[in-house]
Amino acid sequence: MKGPPKRLTVTFEQLAYSNMLTLNALVELLIEKGVLSKPEILERIRKLHTPRLIASVLALLMAAYASSPAKTIRFSGYDWKVKSGTHEGPGPNNWSENSVWVDQDGYLHLKLTKQGERSYCAEVLTKDRLGFGRYQFWVVGRVDRLDPNVVLGLFNYPTPDVGPDGTHEIDIEFAKWGKPEAPMGNYTVWPAGEGLRRASKRFSVELNGAYTTRTGSLGTQLA
Repeated sequence: MKGPPKRLTVTFEQLAYSNMLTLNALVELLIEKGVLSKPEILERIRKLHTPRLIASVLALLMAAYASSPAKTIRFSGYDWKVKSGTHEGPGPNNWSENSVWVDQDGYLHLKLTKQGERSYCAEVLTKDRLGFGRYQFWVVGRVDRLDPNVVLGLFNYPTPDVGPDGTHEIDIEFAKWGKPEAPMGNYTVWPAGEGLRRASKRFSVELNGAYTTRTGSLGTQLA
């Protein structure tokens, strides 16, 4: 004969510890985003010991995060939104606003950074919809010598009203996808509708210097 089910009990210390783990993760994200910038704020929050206080501070920080505007930069005559967040695609990866800037000469910099044990990528996207036309990228840097686990992607991406992920997209990527022996160059054209096959081409990249130019055209063909 089975006895009554055991009741799961959670101690005050366990609850406080659980909330503190969540709080620490959020605070680290807010510091990375720039909502919190002073280290002493983090230390004061971490010294809270009651679940009620922790939950209250957590709610305030979430509200601050939600109301904070995304970082934008001005580059090449356009306004660009800088990506920020954790475990987001493509990847999924972590993204930092602090990894993107435009220098005094007008060059855009995208940098891989590491904070503690976590690595952060960089991404920008135009706020304007540019539509059909010719897209040309001028890149400074030895993209032929990227680490096999690093990806540089230059692409257009559809808004939800144009099409879902995996459609209406042209990718120019420098990546070996974790395989040192693989070629560095990758061209991919995604179809205009779901269920159709994409077209891809891989090729070797060997530069004589630090400059490369890549072009893609997005348009329609009328019968």
